[in-house]
Amino acid sequence: MTAIIEARPRIPRLAMVFIAAVVVMLLTAPKAGAWSQSTDDGLFTVTNRSGYSSIPVTVTSYNGSDTNITFPDKITVSGTEYPIVSIGSNVLSKLAEVDGITINVTIPDGYTALNGNAFKNCYGLKSVTIPGSVTKINYNAFEGCKNLASVTFANGSSNLTFGNTVFLNCTSLNSVTLPARLNDLGAGIFQGCTSLSELSIAADNAAYLMQDGNIYAKSDDGESYELHSYSPASSATSFTIPSEVNGKPVTSIFRLAFQNNSTLKSVTVPSSVTNFKASCFEGCSALKKISVAAENVTLSNSCFTGLPEGSVIEVANDTVKDAFEPSKTSYGTTETHYTAGKTTVQVKSNEPEAEATPAAALTLKGTGVKDGYSYYKLTLDSAANVSTMIVNLSFDASQVSKGAQAEGKKGAYIELNDSRFMIPTQTWKEEGGRVKVSILLTPADNRAITAEGASDLLLLGLPVKANVTGNLTATVDSAECAGVVSEVSTKGTVTVNGSPASNRITSYDVNADSVIDILDITEAQRFYQASQSDADWATAQKADVNADGQVDIQDLIDIFLQIEF
Repeated sequence: MTAIIEARPRIPRLAMVFIAAVVVMLLTAPKAGAWSQSTDDGLFTVTNRSGYSSIPVTVTSYNGSDTNITFPDKITVSGTEYPIVSIGSNVLSKLAEVDGITINVTIPDGYTALNGNAFKNCYGLKSVTIPGSVTKINYNAFEGCKNLASVTFANGSSNLTFGNTVFLNCTSLNSVTLPARLNDLGAGIFQGCTSLSELSIAADNAAYLMQDGNIYAKSDDGESYELHSYSPASSATSFTIPSEVNGKPVTSIFRLAFQNNSTLKSVTVPSSVTNFKASCFEGCSALKKISVAAENVTLSNSCFTGLPEGSVIEVANDTVKDAFEPSKTSYGTTETHYTAGKTTVQVKSNEPEAEATPAAALTLKGTGVKDGYSYYKLTLDSAANVSTMIVNLSFDASQVSKGAQAEGKKGAYIELNDSRFMIPTQTWKEEGGRVKVSILLTPADNRAITAEGASDLLLLGLPVKANVTGNLTATVDSAECAGVVSEVSTKGTVTVNGSPASNRITSYDVNADSVIDILDITEAQRFYQASQSDADWATAQKADVNADGQVDIQDLIDIFLQIEF
């Protein structure tokens, strides 16, 4: 049979060009009634995109140079007054990527949206208040605002939704309380916010909750939770995802939940978690081992790609292992779940692992004196089969106190930073001229802890007494651990490094006569060129006023600068 090919009339090239031009003009032509106009003071350009957007009147640019900026709430065009309800993309482009300035913005109540990239790379923006009328903050609205330290949400009655990566790489952001009206939180919302130590969610929020610095989203039916965002400020090297929060199972890991984390070395995922959404662990540059306990899983694109060379994903069975191989989507595209050649997916051996003798290593370090408290960090360097650990520390009672030293201040306290542990009890007392604390640590999920990488275990803060100077020293008096070996409770060993650890409060009154004068310089000269390796350093250290471990010309200069002439 001969195929019959019907000839079709050809459209002349010039006609095709003309048709294409008409189509472009129709697509880009302003909608009837659309306009763009400056405010009366010329400071802002306002645009009406009526017909193309559900947010028709938008501030699209700031044209001024003043860094104290109040956005307009209305504009009159051809005799008609329009309320302004949104902030457009890159609205402060004239002030973007400029260091050394402080930008203060006031967003009037009545605004309902911040568009994508609204304040992107506004280095001068240091704090912002979001009015209660705002219902949508779009993608990357504050991306790269590297000096933005706090965000406040005013009370409102309408639901609030966030786009993806709204605060991406806001590296100075340290304080955010997400409001009760929040009902939809985009992916990677706080990615790169490495200083965000004070992140919380209003207690009456119905959609999300916080636990150990991590955000969990409640399912639509209220019967389970999804790990939405891992704590962006955590420096932990290992993490065990809880099998339940708030009495409900954790069943899923949201998109970008751990993406680009650079500190985690191992993650344990319980059997309750079966759904791994797109890019949830993508680009975790230090993550060498992930243990997945579920017997059936649902994997989305790039969920484990970009892990380091030699990384291992340990799974429960061959069915789960097969699920990690590339797969076709309903659109005909290919989804990749891990990076072959860098990462190995292997089935966990059924052979019981040999139970290690319980052991741990700790390091104590002074981290400074701030706001009337002396701080000390205890790091867990490693652990093997640890089910219980007791650490006893003491401090000089003439320098610090277990009780509050000022009205409105708290007494000595402990901040636990390792989510694998909990502190069932801590006992503070003062005896023999020492402030003492005994700390009991146990696993949060009742499973013995084994870890090769270091993690911040806890932080101690003690109130400093008035007029104290010199070294404020903390000492680990004893530490012990225990675990179960062959069904027998067994004591282990704890190695302690860095004890005693000190913080130093400098006094320029080197000769201790209550006056800073030339005699203090003369006294410091007696110890000139002394260093902390010298036998008489305990005496000479008083002249090391800049606490750099040696007495040199800089110490003499620092004392001189404190003298009142």
